[in-house]
Amino acid sequence: MIQRIQTLFLSAVTILLGIMLFVPFATVLYDDIIYLIKADSLVNAINNNEAEIMFWPMFILLIIMMLIPFATIFLFKKRLLQVRLCIFSSILDALFYVLFFYELSSILKLMPGAYVEYNYPLLALPLVCIILNIISIRKIMQDEILVKSYDRIR
Repeated sequence: MIQRIQTLFLSAVTILLGIMLFVPFATVLYDDIIYLIKADSLVNAINNNEAEIMFWPMFILLIIMMLIPFATIFLFKKRLLQVRLCIFSSILDALFYVLFFYELSSILKLMPGAYVEYNYPLLALPLVCIILNIISIRKIMQDEILVKSYDRIR
């Protein structure tokens, strides 16, 4: 299990998505107040523990996005299921962008004239996770081809 390279890629996906739980995705400036958009809520940057708006769908999606690659690591004997789960994980990563921008548009309707600055976790980490999932799919398929060739030799 650990000696397979796709295990490292899937572990990296899990870690990167875990990082996304704790870092802000964007900063919103409205009426000289700075708000941070995090995975679960919109918080005031000055008193960081007060949640203004909660984003439960985005938070739950991020948890699911993190659990799928972690569970995929342990399905090393079911390679085709691993491929399907990696594809599903990549689709969820793309869906995260859609959900984030939907939530952001609902915030901007409440705060007309607000200035938004995106942070690197939002822009880079889901895209990197999609790339790592694609590499994992290729490596899993290489393993499947190798196993089938061994069966053919016997």
